[in-house]
Amino acid sequence: QSYDIILNPYPLSGAVGLDLGLMPWLVSGATLVQHQPFEYGTYVRQLKEQEATIIAAPSPVLAALHDDGVFADPACHLRAAARVWSMPELAESRNFDCGKLPLFDVYPLGDLVSVVRNNSQPLTAGKMQFGDGELFVETRIDGSNELLLRGSAIPHGLEDGLLAAREGGFVGTGLRATDESGEVKITCDPELLHHGGFTIAASELDTLYRSFPYYLDAACFALFDPIMGDRI
Repeated sequence: QSYDIILNPYPLSGAVGLDLGLMPWLVSGATLVQHQPFEYGTYVRQLKEQEATIIAAPSPVLAALHDDGVFADPACHLRAAARVWSMPELAESRNFDCGKLPLFDVYPLGDLVSVVRNNSQPLTAGKMQFGDGELFVETRIDGSNELLLRGSAIPHGLEDGLLAAREGGFVGTGLRATDESGEVKITCDPELLHHGGFTIAASELDTLYRSFPYYLDAACFALFDPIMGDRI
C-alpha cells in the first residue's frame, strides 16, 4: 500500500532484493528504506525510527527481533514480516511466535525468482498460482534431480545459453532438489555457494583467482552462516 514503509536489507541487484524491495516499492508507491551492510543494532534502530511497516529478513534475524521484544515494542509499527530462507537451512525450521504480526515465508530459487508463501506453507511441487488463478511459477524436478521452473515470472535466455528454455518451456536453476510427498526439498550442492540470496559456482571463483598473475594456488569453500547462508 502507498502508506507502507519497506525496510529491505537485500541488494536490489538480486532476486530477493527485487522481489521484496524494488518491485513492491514501484508497484504500490510505498516508501523504500535500504539497509546495507547488515548490522543488527542499526537495523533495529532504522525499523523504529523510520516506522517501517514491512520487513524482510533471514529467519535468525526475525527470531532475534522476537526474543529481544522488538515486535512488542510500542515504537514498532510493523504490520507484516517476511522470513527469507537461505538454501542451507531450507530443510530446517524454527517456529517462533510473532504475536499478531502476519508472517510470510520467502523461498529464493537461485537467481531467477523468489516464492512467497503464507506462514508455515512449504515450497510445493507443481503449479503455484496468483489469487485469480494465473500461473506464477511451476516447479519440476528432472531425472538428474535439478529443479526446473517455468511461468510468467521466469526469464528465458538464448538457445544453448544458461537460461535456455528446455522441453515444455522449463528453465534450469542449477539447484538440486527432491519431491517429498508434494513438497520440494532443496539439497545443498557442494559446487554451489549460496551467499545472501545469490548463487555462485565455486569453480568460477577458482578461475578468477587463477587469472591473477603470479598466483600459485587458491581454493574456495563455504562455512554456514545464519545470516548470509554460506560465508565464502
